[in-house]
Amino acid sequence: MINLKHLRDKKIGVLGLEKTGLSVVKAVQEVGGLLICWDDDKGKRDNLEKNGVTVGDLNDKNLIKELDLLVVSPGVPHLYPKPHPIIALAYKLNIRVDNDIGLFFSSFIAATIIPLNSEIVLSLLIANNYPITICLLTASIGNWLGGITSYGLGRLGKWYYLEKYFGIKESRILDIKKYTSKMKSLLAFFCWLPVIGDAIAVALGFFRVNFFKVALWMFIGKIIRYAFWIYFTLWGLSFF
Repeated sequence: MINLKHLRDKKIGVLGLEKTGLSVVKAVQEVGGLLICWDDDKGKRDNLEKNGVTVGDLNDKNLIKELDLLVVSPGVPHLYPKPHPIIALAYKLNIRVDNDIGLFFSSFIAATIIPLNSEIVLSLLIANNYPITICLLTASIGNWLGGITSYGLGRLGKWYYLEKYFGIKESRILDIKKYTSKMKSLLAFFCWLPVIGDAIAVALGFFRVNFFKVALWMFIGKIIRYAFWIYFTLWGLSFF
């Protein structure tokens, strides 16, 4: 269950009443938040009303403008191919729009000052029944973009900044040179490795290894890494 104590006494709109949307509804109820829920499916609205939850047509400008936050379920078009009319209205009225994963992170940050690595956060999301595909892609793309940034820093070749701000020494990059000569872009597959992964990405950039091939191999490595992590997370959860 998501901890949303930081949203107590706030008026929250929930758009989309599938599994994750209902999870948000339950979490807001737990902390005494004010709810207005909507789904384009009348059957889902009726089922929620039977359980005493307020259902309101968020297409109504006068109703939606009362919200402090609109939480959108994954199945509702957020931006592509075009935003759902309610989301477009919320943007027009400068109402904060978030999804369940973003809500989880905001609740996590509000509850602790201890930084956790991506694998632990991913396991927490899976344990809270977040969609596996969305979790896998979000983690993989985010980590991949970080790796691409490291590649870009290496391509700039500014050792002073690399050592001062990232702790990556020139000698470490030069040690990887023999591997870049042999494996070339394939070496990017191993950018997920702890400790040395960032150095590999920087080295690939510094030695001008083909960007597109590096990006492809790096993404493959990242997504396989998180796929295995999700598998072992689900295996571990099966014992509880």
